[in-house]
Amino acid sequence: MNLHKLLTCFCFFIGCVAYCQIDTSRCSEVLNEDFSPRVFNLLKNKLLSNSSNANTMYLVDKNDLKIFSYNGNGVVTAGIDEQHKRIAISYYVNTIHVYNIQTLDTIKKIDLEAKCSALSLHKDVLVYGLDNGLVKEYDFISKKEKTIATHAGIVRGVQVLNDGTILSISSDGELKMNHPTKKLKHKFPKVLTAMAVSSSEEMIAIGTFDGSVYLLNRNYETVAELAPHTSVITQIKFRNNQELITSSFDKKLINTDITTKKMTLIHTSKDYIMAFDMSADKLIFSDRSGTVTFYNLKCQ
Repeated sequence: MNLHKLLTCFCFFIGCVAYCQIDTSRCSEVLNEDFSPRVFNLLKNKLLSNSSNANTMYLVDKNDLKIFSYNGNGVVTAGIDEQHKRIAISYYVNTIHVYNIQTLDTIKKIDLEAKCSALSLHKDVLVYGLDNGLVKEYDFISKKEKTIATHAGIVRGVQVLNDGTILSISSDGELKMNHPTKKLKHKFPKVLTAMAVSSSEEMIAIGTFDGSVYLLNRNYETVAELAPHTSVITQIKFRNNQELITSSFDKKLINTDITTKKMTLIHTSKDYIMAFDMSADKLIFSDRSGTVTFYNLKCQ
């Protein structure tokens, strides 16, 4: 990604005037790239995104820019922990590298038997799901690795809750819950593609291949099935525990009110929307054609 453009637009996104002067009240900013960024991660004014050749990760933090790369290998997915100490990056060569964000040193390199398409860093634990159906955990304190669950399909999402519960979904249509004292399996009649947990951890949202969304309560009971899209849901996020933002191959970004079930179209793209993330009232998202958009939800 062109660094100047990335930093310029990131100024708009977080309201930082160190790089440029941009009106943060504007509804949107658009970049046209020659690739489609597949990774966006926002944590307290940090923007994590992959580069123009998809082989490099940029971490932008106000006046600081950090670059992560591993022998030019392509990036599948990445994540940052809540303490902003570690960044985990999954590469297409079936490996995960965990880096110290401050020093850029490699803390841990994990060689995998299959590609990792989903990972989650929580406190001192890394949980990751593989394309062969395995869900594994690495503990940075004990330095031990163990298998948490086994799916019959590609693992599409993993999440670690505050009580240590590990959730995973797969293309096999199953949600698996693994807690130190209990386990649970929930079978859905559809291919699962994306998952999100509300910040209160009272709601779970699971996106599907046909564009529908299952809403579950804390007891893992399905309380609603929504139909915001007509094609594969690529990503899903809660907003303020009351709304659900979803992106899809139907080229739409939609905001759904969980209580009223009212659906509001945020954006229609010219191509598949591949990834997005948000912070407060700002969104960043990209489509397959390489269009990257910064959007202000207050404009709705």
